Amino acid sequence: MESITAGSYCRALLVILVATTMVACAGGQARDGSATTAATSTAHAAPAPEAAAVSCDSGNLSDPDDPCIITTVEQLQAIDDEPQGHYALGSAIDASATAQWNDGEGFQPIRGFAGTFDGRGNTISNLYIDRPDEWDIGLFANTEEGSEVRNVALAEAQVVAHSSAGTLVGVQHGLVTDAHVHGKVSGGDSVGGLSGVVRATGSIVRSSSRGEIDASGTNIGGLVGYSMGEIDSSYSLAAVTGRTDIGGLAGRSGGAVRNSYSLPESAHSDVALTSTLSDSSGIAALIGYLETGATVDGSYAVSFQGSTPVTDFTGHRLIAGGDDEHIASSYWGGNQRKYDYIPGEHRSVDEMKLAATYEEWDFDSVWSIDEGEDYPDLVSNPRNR
Repeated sequence: MESITAGSYCRALLVILVATTMVACAGGQARDGSATTAATSTAHAAPAPEAAAVSCDSGNLSDPDDPCIITTVEQLQAIDDEPQGHYALGSAIDASATAQWNDGEGFQPIRGFAGTFDGRGNTISNLYIDRPDEWDIGLFANTEEGSEVRNVALAEAQVVAHSSAGTLVGVQHGLVTDAHVHGKVSGGDSVGGLSGVVRATGSIVRSSSRGEIDASGTNIGGLVGYSMGEIDSSYSLAAVTGRTDIGGLAGRSGGAVRNSYSLPESAHSDVALTSTLSDSSGIAALIGYLETGATVDGSYAVSFQGSTPVTDFTGHRLIAGGDDEHIASSYWGGNQRKYDYIPGEHRSVDEMKLAATYEEWDFDSVWSIDEGEDYPDLVSNPRNR
């Protein structure tokens, strides 16, 4: 009986030994295969920064008075891992490398930003984002209520998204001040040069947009696609294409616009605001559609729509549709026949270059003008900066 037990024991040991050897070999093959696959993948994948905590050149993430100083595009990307922090740029950043990141999708927008970001007057150039199937796209995908982005410029940015897109912010719940962007944004609905959507708690102050917005949907604007918040002392010079509710400043507004303007420019033609539809009735020089209760005060726009045998300059209207009850002291330019029922104060192009046209406007501390030569400019936010 004991010999039988010993034999069984030996056979059991033999089985275990063989099984262990097979598993070890299989494991070695798996590891080798994984290493080969990883090496192959690395060889073909575009370089991108690894997910890691932000490494500050100096300063502290948790101290708004001594913020984390960053100077590289890799540090900029890492903000996505610490979106509650406080940051400042220590120098300009060339983001050209982002065109090769993430298999061509580019920079990963910073999500849920709830801190502060101070550009300190520096420029982020050549930011690249190509995510045509994603919403809420920009340098910041979305900013939270209480956040602030300030004193920063974007130059030659390229952004492609599905909807809710801008070069700086996709969906904005916080404050943006003294931000100036230049680039091209493409997408579907709610696309703007600076922000795609501004929620009711969001504000844009002393900011501007230049470049091109090329969208296929509705709520398309030079500065903002759809704003439910405030736009103050800001302007857009961007060319805009969309389907409907197209505005030189904002595609749609349910909030407040004050002391702001639009002078759309186009590098391709004299007409800078266009629709993919044959009907241009959804295009406006300032705001495509004004929601009930929304306000426009002390603002203006001039946008060339075309010429006719009767006039050399037909201008787009101030707003294209919606509620015009709360438009005050706001003007739009064009040399076509004047109609009293069109919202806003209609003046000729030449009259738009005269201070006397703008009744009760402050041309000392708010506005300036090169009399008879150019349209009004903002003292706090000059376009020839």
